[in-house]
Amino acid sequence: QQIAGRQTARRKLPSWAEVEGVVYPPHLNMEQCSSEQTARYKVKIAGEGESMVDLTGGFGVDFYWISQGFRQRTYVEQNEQLCAIAQENFRRLGRSCCVCCCDTATYLTEMPHVSLAFLDPARRNEHGGRTYSIEDCTPNILELLPLLVQKADRILFKLSPMLDWRKAVSDLENASPNGVFKVAEVHIVSVDNECKELLLLLDKEQTDGLSVVCVHGASSF
Repeated sequence: QQIAGRQTARRKLPSWAEVEGVVYPPHLNMEQCSSEQTARYKVKIAGEGESMVDLTGGFGVDFYWISQGFRQRTYVEQNEQLCAIAQENFRRLGRSCCVCCCDTATYLTEMPHVSLAFLDPARRNEHGGRTYSIEDCTPNILELLPLLVQKADRILFKLSPMLDWRKAVSDLENASPNGVFKVAEVHIVSVDNECKELLLLLDKEQTDGLSVVCVHGASSF
């Protein structure tokens, strides 16, 4: 697992592959995690602030880069093995943070207010098959949204690139109670001629119209 993980990281996470002792997760988690290119791009969207939380931590790639602009950083993941791996890797990579092994909904109930919440819901069902619609992902962010908008100034979602972004915007805004949050930005991210990610930023301070940004390749990042 470690040999295969490091081989993948040399291509997908080159700066991590250079660090001695980084621990790699099972193949599926390596396959699902963001590449270094796309994780670095999210830093531009996330910006800076007092506190942030990644409520679907996984291998921790997005958390590692997004969190760099925040003073307080919290990684949340329900899988104990991934939590242990992430905690060791953050130590080796020099990223001080709080690691919490807990499911998203439970943590969110007691979560203090944050500047930014990031969620990348799992897009596979209990049988391992791929899912694409927002409501079929785990956790169901449409159900969590009423509580999320109370707990965060901004919310950044990473969704399937197979989604119709217009419908995704409509679904999220309809799930936001009393229209408190509007989708401020849509980012469609492509690498090597393949659409990789759909990113939606919700912001309670949004007053301007919706901004749609399409980026392709490392030169745009």
